[in-house]
Amino acid sequence: MRRQIPLLITFVVGVIMLFEAFIPHPPFDQLNESLSITFDVLAAFAFVLGGGNLAKIHLAKISRSEPGWGYSAVTMAGFFAMLAIGLFKLGGPSGVKHALEAEGSWFQAAYDYCFLPLSATTFSLLAFFVASASYRAFRAKNREATVLLIAALIILLGRTLVGTALTETLPGSLELMFGALLAYLAWEQYRSKRWIPLSLIGAVAAFVLARTLYGYLVLAGGGEFYLLTVPDLVNWIMVVPQLAGQRAIMIGICLGIISMSLRLILGVERSYLGSDND
Repeated sequence: MRRQIPLLITFVVGVIMLFEAFIPHPPFDQLNESLSITFDVLAAFAFVLGGGNLAKIHLAKISRSEPGWGYSAVTMAGFFAMLAIGLFKLGGPSGVKHALEAEGSWFQAAYDYCFLPLSATTFSLLAFFVASASYRAFRAKNREATVLLIAALIILLGRTLVGTALTETLPGSLELMFGALLAYLAWEQYRSKRWIPLSLIGAVAAFVLARTLYGYLVLAGGGEFYLLTVPDLVNWIMVVPQLAGQRAIMIGICLGIISMSLRLILGVERSYLGSDND
């Protein structure tokens, strides 16, 4: 019974929430509001449980003088200081009646002058790990990594002043570089005696270079001609291929959520109940 009752509660609540999404009418919408309030109450108890578990782990580490216990001592000092400031609303303009985020309260001051600088420091340190991971990921070991490297370089160039200044100084610089790259690929295909790829790549390279040269002639004659710029290419990458990949990832995440929800509702997934020996 210790397992059947939680499974039954999970099934009933899951089915109610599922029906509420498709039938937003009484009594399902009212049950959803009640269940949301119940969730907030359970979350409050979970915070108490999480704080107790945090104190238990770090205090035990301090008492045993384990390696790194100094960090645990700092963690506990900050934890109990913020707990006391928040519970008793110390330093507030109107005693315990003021809100925690009121101007001049110790809680808001600790958040502004301690938590925010520490968060900024942590994220600034993460930049070095991101740079290291990017260096390992952007190695052109295969075609996919090469495409990723080229796209990353274009975005990095387009998000800086260098990309804008380059396109303003030489409007068709991006098309010239792209045409030169295609010409180099066509030359490699010629050396390898691959005539079909040579004809395709050579035709595209000739079209790009001819279009760029024609654009320069039009601009020299005082006319208007649209040449591809780095910022425009960056916007296209962010709006078209990046957004398409992001939507595919979100669809996969949604399918995973649906699968896990059905496993929980039907009682297939029981890891939240603990092990069988508990």
